[in-house]
Amino acid sequence: MSSQGRVAVLAGLALAVWFTVIVAEHGWNPSTLMAAGSQDLPVVSYVEASLGPDFEPQAGWGHDGKFVFIQAHDPLLLDPLEHAAVLDVPVYRSQRVLVPALVGIG
Repeated sequence: MSSQGRVAVLAGLALAVWFTVIVAEHGWNPSTLMAAGSQDLPVVSYVEASLGPDFEPQAGWGHDGKFVFIQAHDPLLLDPLEHAAVLDVPVYRSQRVLVPALVGIG
């Protein structure tokens, strides 16, 4: 394996460990990685409709992971009234679709 391959594998392992630690610290709740904040009521309503009432938003406004979650449901924004309506800047977000599309596949 080349040195670039070894670095890529080590980076992937480090990320996997880091994500595992974060999720473990939050009671094994994977939605913590999305960080939908309790002050962003439209997003919290959207996420609760998708994940159910067990979803617990974080304090504050959260971060961009919540928008990746929304876009993963409709990466090409084919149903904008349902999905893009919750995004902060739909045109900007739709220009950054690779990660949400990959997440949507999963």
